[in-house]
Amino acid sequence: MAKETEELATLVWLRQYLRSGNARELVDEFGLSCVAIGEIIDLTPSNVWNALAGKQFPRRPAALRLARLLEQLEVVRLGS
Repeated sequence: MAKETEELATLVWLRQYLRSGNARELVDEFGLSCVAIGEIIDLTPSNVWNALAGKQFPRRPAALRLARLLEQLEVVRLGS
């Protein structure tokens, strides 16, 4: 139950982060392409682009991988 609650909170955070445009800004700040992100999280570049544009939300497994990547980038940005 705790894992499901944590995943749900992560998905809600990701949806808000994508819709706000913050995810696109973060990715642009690091100079990451949709191809590179797609290779990291196993998602097509067009699906990555649509997600970052706030037009489409990936399925749960890919969404969780994207959220983890974005969280890691945030940590790196805050640490620099």
